[in-house]
Amino acid sequence: AMGTELLDLNQGLEELQEPEPSRRVLLRRVPGVWHHILSFLEPRELCQTGLACWDLQQLSREPSLWHSLTLTSLGDTRTVLELLARCSQLARLEVTCRGQVGPPCREDVTQIVTALTEHCPLLTSLSVVNCPPLPQSLLFSLSSCPKLAMLNLAWRDRDFASLTLPVL
Repeated sequence: AMGTELLDLNQGLEELQEPEPSRRVLLRRVPGVWHHILSFLEPRELCQTGLACWDLQQLSREPSLWHSLTLTSLGDTRTVLELLARCSQLARLEVTCRGQVGPPCREDVTQIVTALTEHCPLLTSLSVVNCPPLPQSLLFSLSSCPKLAMLNLAWRDRDFASLTLPVL
């Protein structure tokens, strides 16, 4: 497999030396190399990279790159839900706001947690801080996340201590 990647890389480099190389040549020839490079980026940087061109957008949407995510008040509900639908390998999510001194609280936290239960089976850690309380039925639905080992809940008006769930 490594020899094939090197062959593809060499062929891609040769094509880049042509008078008018296509920017797509290197992106399409060595996606494994690009995936490795993109794996070092934070979610915000992945989003920015995906804006550069169609090929980078496709590469930056790879679920294995999205293993950890922190949501504040940024991003509308539809965008966040679309992102979570693609994050099948998400392991850690933090939904937070800073209360009165920071950004306003996310009012869509119930929809976000619902999307987690539907799309993120590898979730191990969930933190919901300074947001509206989650309905009890939604908390029970988190049992559909078999790997969930840490649940931190701290609502706006009352504070629940960090709850560590036993790993079954």
